[in-house]
Amino acid sequence: MAELQNCPNCGTLYVHNIFRDTCENCFRTEEKLYDTVATFLRKRENRTAHIDTVVEKTGVEKALLFKWVKRVD
Repeated sequence: MAELQNCPNCGTLYVHNIFRDTCENCFRTEEKLYDTVATFLRKRENRTAHIDTVVEKTGVEKALLFKWVKRVD
């Protein structure tokens, strides 16, 4: 069941559910960052990049990368 919570990133009030753990604005920002990482990893020479290299080249925080990996499990 959905419930009201404050966004852990920006503090905005939003309806928390099983699909999203942030507000709409933060969710859209994360989607853009996800696209940046996906574009980076699609290049053949970047497919075996270490996580620190991905962080350095894309500017995406390591914690966010781990969040995405955990979500896949």
